[in-house]
Amino acid sequence: CEVTVVGYYFGDDPIPYRTTLPSYQPTLGQFKRHLNKKGNLKYFFKKESDEFDSGVVHEELTDDDDLLPLWKGKVIGKVE
Repeated sequence: CEVTVVGYYFGDDPIPYRTTLPSYQPTLGQFKRHLNKKGNLKYFFKKESDEFDSGVVHEELTDDDDLLPLWKGKVIGKVE
């Protein structure tokens, strides 16, 4: 089974958490089930973008079927 490495931050915590999800293209729903957190949370993921000078953005995902974007072969997320 292929896995994807996921690094994620909670709020302003400077140290990321690391886990793996059992899929080459994990979804927001898989990520949320792994966290097992409830409440009014927002999920942002780092992705390449040419829209701004930085070359990267944090995109908010809301649909459990959305595929998590990869950044250099990994998922980098932020939960607020």
